[in-house]
Amino acid sequence: MRLTTLLCVFCSLVTVQVQAHVLPSTFLEKMADLGEPLTKHLLIVNVSQQKMQFFNGNFLVATYAISTGKNGTGQEANSLQTPLGIHRIAKKIGAQAPLYTIFSARENTGKTWDGQVIETDLVLTRILWLEGLEKGYNKGKNSMGKSVDSFNRYIYIHGTNEENLLGSPASKGCIRMKNSDLVSLFNQVDPASLVYITLF
Repeated sequence: MRLTTLLCVFCSLVTVQVQAHVLPSTFLEKMADLGEPLTKHLLIVNVSQQKMQFFNGNFLVATYAISTGKNGTGQEANSLQTPLGIHRIAKKIGAQAPLYTIFSARENTGKTWDGQVIETDLVLTRILWLEGLEKGYNKGKNSMGKSVDSFNRYIYIHGTNEENLLGSPASKGCIRMKNSDLVSLFNQVDPASLVYITLF
């Protein structure tokens, strides 16, 4: 009886610790303003920490090292910067492709990266193509008439041939991941799941 009680207390403590991961208040406020429902799965991209968290509800499933834009954050087309704000996964591309498959214009080239060091920024393994949900900020055009549309900017979460640079800004605006981590995430995350990109 005592052992059972102790086990129940321990399980309760573990549950409390797991549930202690709360979603950012800024994200929840933005979602309320948009009038959009939360999705079962959620990705939080923290640019300052160069990490991405994968949530299932309020439960933190995994944390990944990433690389965002070498030029920092920004919304405008051709800036080579990573856009901030609320996005969703518009398309999942590359299911069943071999690890390190090279994609060009979102098409499987049938080739795989051989591990050689090259200067070209390759899009590898899988693609999660993002679409901004905030009009005038990461969707459509801003007040100056300039395109800030993340989808039309081809902002992806994708695998990289520069895994050694993960943990520091190094991309051309996309969110790079370790290829094996991307396969795991791709297989778990639902289409149309929300992605919140934030500085902190």
